[in-house]
Amino acid sequence: MKNQPNKEKGIIMSEPQQQPVPAPSHKTEGKGTVTLKWWQLLVAAIVVVALSVGVAVAVNTAIRNNTDEAASSKDYKKPEKAKPQQTEKPKTSSRGNLIKRIGDTASIYKSQADKTLLASWTVTNITLDAPCVPAYEGAETSPANGHFVVLDITVETTSDFDSDSYGPLGLGAPGYWTYIQNDGTQWNGNLDGTSSKITTYTCLPENQRLPQIIGQGVKAQGKVLFDLPSTDGYLVYGNESGHGWEYPLAGHASA
Repeated sequence: MKNQPNKEKGIIMSEPQQQPVPAPSHKTEGKGTVTLKWWQLLVAAIVVVALSVGVAVAVNTAIRNNTDEAASSKDYKKPEKAKPQQTEKPKTSSRGNLIKRIGDTASIYKSQADKTLLASWTVTNITLDAPCVPAYEGAETSPANGHFVVLDITVETTSDFDSDSYGPLGLGAPGYWTYIQNDGTQWNGNLDGTSSKITTYTCLPENQRLPQIIGQGVKAQGKVLFDLPSTDGYLVYGNESGHGWEYPLAGHASA
């Protein structure tokens, strides 16, 4: 529309002009919209799956551990206190002697209260019906009482051993031994033969014999030969300590 003059007042009036409206823009500002590519979505999906699997595994592990702990607590037994070991009491015969066998150690102490060792010995072998080994030419070779029995013995005494105080240690002398027959009868014969036939010396060379009396602080080994009426009884060695050591013969090998 064209401006027309106002003739009445002499004033020229014009219509107000409108400001041009800017064209709409394709960019959207202030809304924070983000466009993701396909590979970013794939990575995000993988991460979500991995987290889900990890959580599931952790939960299962926790449940299993709790179950195992509960079972272990149920099955747990308190440890028992160790019982003090009891020393086996030495076996004694009906005659009050300590029973010893091949390989057993016999010992003598100062007293029941004072266990200071004075002497110890071991019978290492027992031979029934042992053969005679003539000690010299023309020696008597047959047993006077019926059977030769040989004991092999190793012995040791300490410096505290005193034969004057504790009596002689006569392991090598048959006269210090006693023979108990199988029925319990103490034989009253001589274990080294008879007065006219001392076969325990004629049938065993001197270099094989155990010394008859063992001294203080020494070691010795050798054989002791007995001339006995049978081989199923018990040989007993005793000294002044009041008890003896008893060796059963039955069951040992014959020569």
